[in-house]
Amino acid sequence: RPEDVTSVNLTGCEYDSIEPGAFSAAAPFLERLVAAENGFTSADLAELGATLTNARRLNIACNRVDDTFTIRPSVRNTFGAYARDVGSFGSFFPALTVLDARGNAMGAAALAELGKLPSLERLDVSGNAIRSLPSHTCAFQNGEGLEGVDSKTKTLFFPKLTHLDVSAQTPKMRFTVPELAAALGTVKRIFGV
Repeated sequence: RPEDVTSVNLTGCEYDSIEPGAFSAAAPFLERLVAAENGFTSADLAELGATLTNARRLNIACNRVDDTFTIRPSVRNTFGAYARDVGSFGSFFPALTVLDARGNAMGAAALAELGKLPSLERLDVSGNAIRSLPSHTCAFQNGEGLEGVDSKTKTLFFPKLTHLDVSAQTPKMRFTVPELAAALGTVKRIFGV
């Protein structure tokens, strides 16, 4: 029964793609997906994000997610299928609090996309290819302190992030951990270098 599926472990199963709707029956109930050590790409992560609206934990370590990753917001249409809508990012992994994306090939653009996740608290992007800070982020001072904002969409950049691991980037990062901390503002623990 789909409602009995709250956790799925696909570690090392050698999958190289996710069919659209593959998790749709279990999506309302799935809270944790471990899909490490497969061949999933940026498009597969985008498909998961549009489908797994209740997932709180996701492990996509050691896959093939790269800097082409973009968030494709979705909403349910009247037929129950997912329809793409570029209006709001709130429906893309709205409940996700922990993301392990280490050992992929993500760069600054993918990091900027992950910054749009509304509930993300812990992010591990160690062992990726993040060389620079996302170019379209800026920081501003408000009454609560420094917070990152996507200057194009006015979306708060990592609004709830408390832990970030950016260590072991290849090639080496062209920014320092203090510069990253200043750009993100509210992140309590940043691991890097």
